[in-house]
Amino acid sequence: MKEFLRDKHLLLVLDNFEQVLGAALLLSDLLATAAGLKSLVTSRALLQLRFEHAFPVPPLGLPGLERLPPREELLKYPAIDLFLQWAMAVKPDFRLNDNNASDVARICAQLDGLPLALELAAARIKLLPPSALLARLGNHMSLLTSSAPDLPPRQWTMRGAIEWSNELLDPDSRRLFRRLAVFRGGWSLEAAEAICRLEGDPPFDLLEKIETLLEQQSDTTSLQARKVRGGRGGRAAPRTVGDHPRICLGTAGGKRRV
Repeated sequence: MKEFLRDKHLLLVLDNFEQVLGAALLLSDLLATAAGLKSLVTSRALLQLRFEHAFPVPPLGLPGLERLPPREELLKYPAIDLFLQWAMAVKPDFRLNDNNASDVARICAQLDGLPLALELAAARIKLLPPSALLARLGNHMSLLTSSAPDLPPRQWTMRGAIEWSNELLDPDSRRLFRRLAVFRGGWSLEAAEAICRLEGDPPFDLLEKIETLLEQQSDTTSLQARKVRGGRGGRAAPRTVGDHPRICLGTAGGKRRV
């Protein structure tokens, strides 16, 4: 492969690289051999290569709910635009109007602007008007499902997508992610250090573990930068994602300990 690529000028696109992180050195070797080769990689985890340039993909833009802009302005927000596209795919006559605009905006905000969540929720518009869909989103994990054969099985449910992502974490990072779920609205490093060290834990560098967790969840849908109390910088899991580790923490019997 190196000989074939040595004199080529092309872009090598690699998707879902988090599943084959062990091949990062092979990619590094290819890029070092072929000066005209560039690579675009999608991955939930950083490759940890010296020449790597990370471009995090944040959730889609949302309007503020305190003072919703006019309906025409709502159409300019990416989260609402994507929701409408998927809604019209299952209900061609669906349109954003003065009666449903507020509900649609709140649905998109409830789902944190996450594209897969918006797609799965919009599929329900075939049976549920936006007001009814919004009311049912309190139990949104069970509502966000699909049976589309052209979706990977891990994306048939929002819960499945989150579980698949969490399975990519190493055991220590998975345990830390579950413990951080006790925080609602975000956490600072100081708060994490105070809460996430439990009696009986082996010695570990919490700062290093948090850094590792951020690297393994580098797509930013799992841990977003956010101001916490006191105006300090911190992190928070979107509600759509954060509910899952919170449930897992309770199931594992760790919630009472934390």
